Amino acid sequence: MKTAKSLSQSINDDDLVKCGKRVNKTNRLVGQNPCAGVYESVIECYVCGPKHLRHSYQLEYSVSLSLPSHKQYSLEDLLSNHFKSEVIQEYTCLRCSILQYMPKAQPREKQFLNSVLSQCCEFDKESLLRTWYHISEEPMAIHFQNRKILKSTKVLKRPKTLVIHIQRSTINQFGDPVLNNQFVPYPELLNFSSKQY
Repeated sequence: MKTAKSLSQSINDDDLVKCGKRVNKTNRLVGQNPCAGVYESVIECYVCGPKHLRHSYQLEYSVSLSLPSHKQYSLEDLLSNHFKSEVIQEYTCLRCSILQYMPKAQPREKQFLNSVLSQCCEFDKESLLRTWYHISEEPMAIHFQNRKILKSTKVLKRPKTLVIHIQRSTINQFGDPVLNNQFVPYPELLNFSSKQY
């Protein structure tokens, strides 16, 4: 398995890879915009395990950081919080759902679902049902399984210019918007190589 560092070295502006297929880039966005960066999200279902990771890649022009109001945070702290792994309790795992439905599936459904399993990272539940609807008039009686997952985000291709947006608006106990004007210390030079983002 490639690490985020080795992936970022093997991906360039003309050859971004998404689940083994070439990404169509409109107007060569990564190469033209100095603020464009490529971020990878990795989802690991606790049932499927690490052998069946779901990778997705996004082109972003800024990083939006949450600013908690209960203590002072530096810019490095906010970036670390933004890129740390998080556990999500209720996530629809497409692979678990397909594997549970497979014994009850019709032969034509099994053939379709096997092809979906081979390229699982390109489907979510809506696109699965939409694609099946175009193939067959019969509805698929699949029951989607909610699972506990671990989600992490990494920077694959750093932008030449990193645009950071600090979200300072919060809602108080009365439902009114409140501006958090807490000072966020930041270094003159932000070193992305010193930490794993």
